[in-house]
Amino acid sequence: MTLKEKIIKAIAKHGDTSIPFSLFMEMALYDKDFGYYTSQSKQFGLEGDFYTSSSFGDIFSKTIGNQFQECFDTLEKNIIEFGAGTGKFALDTIVRMTELEIELDSYFIIEKSKKLQEAQLELLTDKLGNDLLKKIKWIKNVPENFEGIIFANEVFDALPTNIFLSNKGKVKQRKVGHRDDGFIWIDYDFEENFDYKISLPESKIIFEYSPAYNQLFNQFQKIKKGVVLIVDYGMSEKELFHSQRSEGSIRSFYKNQITSNVLDNVGFQDITYNVNFTHLAYLTEMINFEILGYTNQSHFLNNLGLSNFVESGTSAKHFQDLSQVNMLTSPSEMGDLIKVMAISKKMPTNLMGFSDFDKTHTL
Repeated sequence: MTLKEKIIKAIAKHGDTSIPFSLFMEMALYDKDFGYYTSQSKQFGLEGDFYTSSSFGDIFSKTIGNQFQECFDTLEKNIIEFGAGTGKFALDTIVRMTELEIELDSYFIIEKSKKLQEAQLELLTDKLGNDLLKKIKWIKNVPENFEGIIFANEVFDALPTNIFLSNKGKVKQRKVGHRDDGFIWIDYDFEENFDYKISLPESKIIFEYSPAYNQLFNQFQKIKKGVVLIVDYGMSEKELFHSQRSEGSIRSFYKNQITSNVLDNVGFQDITYNVNFTHLAYLTEMINFEILGYTNQSHFLNNLGLSNFVESGTSAKHFQDLSQVNMLTSPSEMGDLIKVMAISKKMPTNLMGFSDFDKTHTL
């Protein structure tokens, strides 16, 4: 049975001949046999469908390492990385901690995809000695009473979301049905409540709302003490629900090209959307955590001394480093499109990543 046939079968089980988009997205990305993330390990970089901040080189991880170093002044030296992709950030971070003479106790990876787990293990085994390799463990959930850093880079924008249509205060849920040989949108009246009061405009707007955010925050809640660093494409709710974004932000990536037709090529293209950081701020309050800062990636990395990692001179490495910095900080690339939020439990401190241009008040 193909993935498309599996989804059609799931639709047939529902009496209203449709399924929530969150179920469609869950199957498209994470089906154990045919899901985009679970059936392959070549999604990232030039040969894949999209880039992440760690895809271009090691400047991103080296800079983030400065923030980790500051956190480890008051925390046990453990890291959990959600969705480690190729394993490159994990590798670069472990190397950076060694350079800073920080001896990690553990580096945990939470990764749904068996294919990606295998790719991560292969890379880390090839590049690290046994003493460092034995610190790495793959786990399914955040351990009870964990103390340390949780790092979530482009995780929330891959969590299955539902799609809604609002017009003059009336909300409909946009679900996925099947007709002829393709999938279609079907709108239904929505009588339920969201877990917080969303500030919807009077004008017509399509927007995303993910119940999976809450599930991930329930994982965070189990820690004893620590910092959660969230790095993702997104913005505040006020910006997200602006009239200029009336069609919503759900989109797909295929061969490094953006497409708006997320119902096509199931299992062969990434599906993503802009994270609502106002929703994350609400959930932070609900689990009694504190927001330590919120800003864009450019300001965050520059506050941490990004430029110090650019090799000087006129060598090829110098120009490669400048290219990395441009991708990471340019407003039209990742610099403003990606936001960084830090939340904490029992760690009231100022972080240097938010020393300038902290925009927490906008949430």
